[in-house]
Amino acid sequence: MSYKNISFFVFLLCTSLICSRTTNATTPPARIGGTITVDGTMLTQATSTGYSIIVTRQDLSSYQPTAECNSLNSLNWYLIDLPMYHVTLNPEGANPGDTAKILLYHNGVALNIVSPDQAQLIVGNSGSATQIDLTATTIQTIETGPAAGSSLFPSNGFFSTPPKNVTVTDTSPANFPFGIFDFTVSGLSNGEEISVTFTTPTAIPKNCLYYKYQNGNFFEYNRVSGLDDGDNTFMVTIKDGELGDDDYLVNGHISDPGGPGIPISTIKAYSIPALSGWGIFIFILILTTIGPRKIQQFRNKTNLKKY
Repeated sequence: MSYKNISFFVFLLCTSLICSRTTNATTPPARIGGTITVDGTMLTQATSTGYSIIVTRQDLSSYQPTAECNSLNSLNWYLIDLPMYHVTLNPEGANPGDTAKILLYHNGVALNIVSPDQAQLIVGNSGSATQIDLTATTIQTIETGPAAGSSLFPSNGFFSTPPKNVTVTDTSPANFPFGIFDFTVSGLSNGEEISVTFTTPTAIPKNCLYYKYQNGNFFEYNRVSGLDDGDNTFMVTIKDGELGDDDYLVNGHISDPGGPGIPISTIKAYSIPALSGWGIFIFILILTTIGPRKIQQFRNKTNLKKY
């Protein structure tokens, strides 16, 4: 029996033990696990420090509880339990057959997962165990900023000078204190993933979110790190042809208009005009002189109708 077969046997045994301990009040998870190879070298328990694996929905939103792993076991495997959906116990869990996304990080920097294809997996049944070995490469990191070749467009609430192909509207979901960054990266391998580090003129407000402009709409993009640490740099990770790449084509070319913004409300407040002192006096005078006459006229009409 090979080492890999022994590892998978132990993997299945551990899964069965976990499931056997699950009470009727919970739903057994779907477990995945396997080896991790980065830039041609398989990680071991000793060399896996700083690596973390997260499994999310296809739209990158998290399951609850979060499906993640931050270390390898003694067999040099990662193990992740995917929480399963239950209508009352866990409405934020995964459903069997769902397509999930695997994210791999080293010291907070995303890596490009080559295998499985498109870094995706199909969620198994509750209590299942699936071996998924990960193969990844280090992502090309690009430094950009106002002085590093990117285009920085000033705006406040909406684009004053919009990037190419951005439709100007009189509202947007945020105020952009540094405007909108617009950059393109070419010469990549098809489907390659990159991390872009931005530098802003001053510190980034801690309540900022990163908004991307794609297909005529703004939306919040969450593959971002460093927006809330109080300095003037942050990093955005984008994969060629996927959400975040403006042309949505797997063509070795990434284009991305977007920037950090402070969320704003679209509800407008309208003030009610107040009366001055003279205005109040005149209003009272009208009530005391005209008001009684109108009341008396109404009473007279009512009395006439009785006869």
